[in-house]
Formats: sequence, structure tokens, C-alpha cells
Amino acid sequence: MQQRMNATLAKSRFAVIGKNARHVLPFLSQAGAVSVSFYENYDSFDSRDGFDAIFASDNNILMACVNSKAYEVKAVGFISTEQINQKIKELIPSTPIFSSNINSVRSVSEYVIASIFLSLRNFSNTQINDELNYEIKGKTLGIIGYGKVGVQVSVLAESLGMNVIFYDSDTKLNIGNSKQISKISELLSASDVVLISTSPAEHAVLTENELHMLKQGCSLINIAGQKAIELAPLFNLLQARFINCLVMDLDADDSAEEVTKVKGMLSSLSNVCLTRGEQCRTSEALHMISRDVVGNVLDFLDKNQALATGSTLAGEELSFIPV
Repeated sequence: MQQRMNATLAKSRFAVIGKNARHVLPFLSQAGAVSVSFYENYDSFDSRDGFDAIFASDNNILMACVNSKAYEVKAVGFISTEQINQKIKELIPSTPIFSSNINSVRSVSEYVIASIFLSLRNFSNTQINDELNYEIKGKTLGIIGYGKVGVQVSVLAESLGMNVIFYDSDTKLNIGNSKQISKISELLSASDVVLISTSPAEHAVLTENELHMLKQGCSLINIAGQKAIELAPLFNLLQARFINCLVMDLDADDSAEEVTKVKGMLSSLSNVCLTRGEQCRTSEALHMISRDVVGNVLDFLDKNQALATGSTLAGEELSFIPV
């Protein structure tokens, strides 16, 4: 197996595109890859050079590669904490795209916990006034979307003394002392801090109607993208201090126009903290993603080469599933 892998690496050419994709370079070097080209951005990349695999750092670069026919490679590695654009998958259905954004769960969870502290302690206010801050212990955290991130946040929040309730469209097994709520209205009215932790939303999770169901003085944390909340009524409730604080991480793949629209509406408010793609962009997350994706890509190329040359060992497992 190791001899086959060495032979595959000696013959394969790899393109690494985007600054964050550079995290794969030491793993390719450790594996023994001989021909590796690194491009800080797509503009310097030429798909005509011919590569067996490419590693791209975001959806914009990957889409540019698809449009330039650079997808005519054997495998693609996606070195990002973001979800792969579904349109890209549809455009290159026969090319395996390997990603591993599950490794960003811890980073996202820590972002949320930091946001809870930020919202309750009012760190954005540099003026001394009569308003009191709040301790995290004893407060109720309501999580909308009890997936991998929701579960991890639930565990961390409970360890800090919070009560956790959650709403999900599916029946979920609760972790620790967390409790599933059957109606979103009940969660909104009972929570001191509300977290929107659904998959990137295409439609509003909280419309004007749901926003008015929030407990007065609550904090709102949104890691599901700006489309998850109706912006106009959100602005009004923040301005009136019905919602005490908003922390929202904009999708790194949002267009400049979308980001400008959100910032233009919300950034003037002192009780709003906006970030862009920061919830999961940590060195540790990218390190683990790079390690796993490089391993999967090399394993795929090796097995693909074995099938092409007929050198498969008897009884060896050749199936693989992109992460």
C-alpha cells in the first residue's frame, strides 16, 4: 500500500489556491508529494497547467475553477470551514469534493459562548452608566436548531450554569439537562439569550411576528447568516432596546452588496456586533480540516490509480465516501 501511495504521489500534480488553503502544504510535504503549486489567489492560477487535484480555500475560488474547467481534475479538496455551495456540487457531479467542516464545530461553539458573554456584559459600551450587566449563571439559553453545533453549545452553556432549551423541527435526543420545546413561540418568550443555529438560511427563521415573541431585554445571536432574520423589524426592536443586544456573523460567501446592506442598516446601533465568517475561522479548525482533507484526497487518488493499473490487492477495501 505504501509503495503504491509513493508512486501515486510521485506522478500527481497538486494546485493549492487561496491563502487559507496553504494549511495543506505541510501535510502534502509530509506525505511525500513532489509537484505542488501554491497560488495566493485565483487570479494567478492557470488551469491549463494540468493538475490531478486542487485544494481551494473558499466557494468563490472553487466556482471560478469550475467555470474555467479546472474541475476536470480527479479530486477536489475544500479547505474551508464553510459549507460547499450546492450549485458547485450540481455542476461537477462526477468529481469528488472532499471537505471536513465538522472540525469547525468546536470553533463555532466557542464563538457562541464568547458572544453570550459579550451580550450580557455589554462590552461595546465604553461609557459608565446606571445600567447593570448580567451574569451568565442561571440565565436561559434557547437554541433554534439542535445539530452538532447546537449540542456542543448546549454542553458548554450548561457547564457555565445556564439552563438550556431548544427547538428543532425533528425530535432530538437531549444532552445533559437540556429540554426540547415543541413550539418556537414558547422558546422565544422564555429565553434570556436566543441562538439561531440552523443551516445557512435561505428564508427568515425569525420574521417580524416571531421577533415580537422574544422576551423583552433578551440577547440574540445569529450564526445562520443574515437571511435568517427579517432586518427591518430587527432594527426597530434593537433601536427601541426591546432586544438588548445582537451578535451576528455574516456568511463569508455573501456578496459585497449584501454585506453593505446589512452593515448600513445595523452597524450604527451601539448594541450590535457584526462579524463576517469569524465563527469558525480559527487556526486549529483549518489545521484539522487540512489534515483530514489531504488524507482523503490522497487516499482517493491512490485507489483510483490502483483501479486504473489493475494493481488492486485481493480483498482490499476500495470504497470511499467524501466527508
